[in-house]
Amino acid sequence: MSVLHRLSRRDRTLVPFLIATTFLIMPIIASCGQAVKYPTPTAMPLPADESVESPAPTTASASPISDPRPAVADVPTVPEATTPIPQPTAFASSSAALPRSLPNELPERDLHALAERLGGLPKGSHRTLDAVPIEKQVGDHQQFFVVDIDTDTTYVVDATLQVVSPNAYWYVDEALDILEEDLQLAASEYESSIRPKMLEAFGDVWNPGVDGDPRLTVLHSDLGGGVAGYFDSRNEFPRHTHPHSNEREMLFMDGAAFRPGTPGYMKVLAHELQHAIHWAHDQGEEAWINEGLSEVATELVGYSPTFIDAFLSRPQTQLTFWVEGAASIPHYGAATLFMLYLLEHYGDSRSLLELSANPADGVGGINAFLRPHGKTFDEVYADWIAANYLDSETGPYGYSNHQVRVTRIDQLTSRVRRRDTSRRIHQGTLISHHCPVTSKSSFRAIRRHGRCLPGAMTVIGVGGATVVTPLTLR
Repeated sequence: MSVLHRLSRRDRTLVPFLIATTFLIMPIIASCGQAVKYPTPTAMPLPADESVESPAPTTASASPISDPRPAVADVPTVPEATTPIPQPTAFASSSAALPRSLPNELPERDLHALAERLGGLPKGSHRTLDAVPIEKQVGDHQQFFVVDIDTDTTYVVDATLQVVSPNAYWYVDEALDILEEDLQLAASEYESSIRPKMLEAFGDVWNPGVDGDPRLTVLHSDLGGGVAGYFDSRNEFPRHTHPHSNEREMLFMDGAAFRPGTPGYMKVLAHELQHAIHWAHDQGEEAWINEGLSEVATELVGYSPTFIDAFLSRPQTQLTFWVEGAASIPHYGAATLFMLYLLEHYGDSRSLLELSANPADGVGGINAFLRPHGKTFDEVYADWIAANYLDSETGPYGYSNHQVRVTRIDQLTSRVRRRDTSRRIHQGTLISHHCPVTSKSSFRAIRRHGRCLPGAMTVIGVGGATVVTPLTLR
């Protein structure tokens, strides 16, 4: 007897209605699975082995604040829907009711447009401040909104302007004790080296920006120990658009974890500066590209990227997927290494602006960048995976300026049981099929513990797609 026959007469009458409801909500469920581009803070995690480079802060004077909630009287009454509920027998076929496909690119989230549509902001409101900016002076006091990345809460700190350089204001949370000479050293390095190199490669931040002031604000505060620094795009809007905006182009640095002017501090500053510049050119870029380019920026200005080894020890890390918190560290490494590989084989530092300003996001943006070279993301992705294992001295399967070698190699056999979850094959897995030994000096096959990389390979690509490609011996 079928399941339908075992149902009561009342339950059987509900089955068509439930099927119709399923067809109606499927597009909504599908769209919820897409990557939504929120202007949330772009934070760089603090490496676990990073030592504290400045004195411990005194007791913080910051006071938590809560998001403003409208009073009950301010909430408009929503009239009840007058659309009649469809009868179970009156729904159309699935092919007529559902869209043929969902859009590949979701629209970027524009806070200002949302405030006009949903937040009561009058149409045509200014996206910048009306007041003429007044140049700040050393010793000025200012309150700032700061975000606790771990709890996603906002609080206020009191800060003092300690240094004014030609292109930046350097504020310090009054709960911290940072030496002025350290800030002067950081400001000098920023003005003489970091900013000129970043402008040449990536372009500028939004300048003069929302506040009409050409100077960038750098605030030093205790960010909680898990975040080295962050950029938050909500500060790029007036407060009538977002109530917790600081209404300026701004970077946040953990002054409790890093001593200004040290290499660790300067590389984080360059990382976050790339995020601010990237937002000015492309507000909806996917995290793996944005973070990868930020780590490339640290190398561009003379410092070593931080997270590559974390990826090489976990090569199964998915390149195009992003997580938050400490689990994101190998993802940072994957994104960094892919961007370094892409620029070495298909561009150079002059290509960074082209990548960051491309209106297409994610894989689509990489495909647009590669189109003049006659390549696709899938093809380059497969070569990149091989390069991480081989690091050949010439050709597409290696790096000329970096020593790269995956430190984890597992042996797979055709007898792996289907339910053996410990042997799952992840995106980025390279599978060898044969084991020829070659004397070609320019090609170094790996042969470790009875395992090797052959003259042909299979790469598990993005979304589970399989890319089979021959290794060209040169």
